[in-house]
Amino acid sequence: MNPKISIVVPVYQVEKYIQNTIRSIINQSFKDFEVVLVNDGTRDKSIEEAEKLLSKTNINYLIINQQNKGVSAARNEGIRQSNGEWVICIDSDDIISNNLLEILYESSIEHNTDLSIGNYQSITEATIFKASNKLNSRIILEQRNILELFLTRAIKIISPAMLLNKQFILDNNLFYNEEIRFSEDQLFIWRVLLKTEKCSYNTAIIYNYLVRSNSTMTASGIDKIMTGYFGFQNFSDNLNYKEYEKITKFIFPRWILGALRASSKMLNYNDFKTLAFRMNYKEHTKSLFDFPNKSTRIMHMIMMFNLRLFYFVNKIV
Repeated sequence: MNPKISIVVPVYQVEKYIQNTIRSIINQSFKDFEVVLVNDGTRDKSIEEAEKLLSKTNINYLIINQQNKGVSAARNEGIRQSNGEWVICIDSDDIISNNLLEILYESSIEHNTDLSIGNYQSITEATIFKASNKLNSRIILEQRNILELFLTRAIKIISPAMLLNKQFILDNNLFYNEEIRFSEDQLFIWRVLLKTEKCSYNTAIIYNYLVRSNSTMTASGIDKIMTGYFGFQNFSDNLNYKEYEKITKFIFPRWILGALRASSKMLNYNDFKTLAFRMNYKEHTKSLFDFPNKSTRIMHMIMMFNLRLFYFVNKIV
């Protein structure tokens, strides 16, 4: 009999972190699941460390070996080879609460949704086991509501904290874009939200997203960021949701603003300026003057009128 849930874990160079991830999976209160480890050409002992722990349990697990193709390709292959009715793709350096599967699965079943989302918190290596006492409440969101909330960042969503019905994924061809190496998660989220009629959002913090300290980027990273730019531009150009036009028209310009904010923390100013002009940022973000969120409008105005000030403001925030 196939499991209810497949946990897909892309694995690449995480020997230092993967034991904590696997332990958090093993400790799940919901037991009807399998683990799909996708070895994305890792050169360390990540897979061995994971298998060492899993082999001591009754959990069914599968190891898929492939050449290094990136996290999106690894996730996609794991989804395709998974056996569960539901799929969640967890990053191999993150930690999940022991009731994550239980909360997300029961929420989807009870409210008949194809998508269940869990809240998350960012952690560092110093706060890796930071606990949260936030109580859970389930919010059932119709499509327009979830689109508006995600656009304005009124709710936080990351793709590893999303439980999806596998048939829903297959029916709508909801795989990760393997050409993108920056913001691939966010593009995937938008594609999913534009296909789901409703979803359940769980307020409890049940996913711990590890932010590593090696966050600097050189000029060569600009090309990586630009893959996200072209991916979002192509996605935006091909959107045809007239009923949601007041939302979808902001997706690409809002992404540019967010990408430049993130880049300011990783690039020196000259490289940042080069990136901004390669994105043609002034032309593509004009619509943000009418963005529904005030703080976003203010940040956009700073960017439009003084790019250097925008850079240094975001550098310290």
